Amino acid sequence: MIKPKYKEIKSVATRFRALIEHLIRSNETIITSSFRSRFPEGQCLNTSQMLAKYYRDSNFEDVKVITGKKRNGNGTHAWVRVDAYIVDITANQFEEYNYPPVFVGVDSQLHESYIAEVSLYQNPDIRLSGTYAKILNGDIV
Repeated sequence: MIKPKYKEIKSVATRFRALIEHLIRSNETIITSSFRSRFPEGQCLNTSQMLAKYYRDSNFEDVKVITGKKRNGNGTHAWVRVDAYIVDITANQFEEYNYPPVFVGVDSQLHESYIAEVSLYQNPDIRLSGTYAKILNGDIV
């Protein structure tokens, strides 16, 4: 098996973030209404679960949702790992780090500030499944 390259991983994440933003701007009703009003803030686990599914649905194999507790004890965060890459499409909520809307990399000050582990929650729950389906139905150019 050939490992995915940075460019492929970034392209998938960028597309998924654009689909989410399209859904948020639309008039579509979604069960997870707080997702629309708060994204990306406080939506890292929801987003990571859906992004991980999107990677798997796109035939990527080594995909995991990672959760972390802040080393100083103040807060949690979640992101996706694809092979050795950190993929985070909610990192821009942390203004002090000045991350772009789509972060893909192998090293990250933000992510190193957390004690990370593979999440028990790898897949979207029933509530998020509907949101995920609507994200995929988005029509962006």
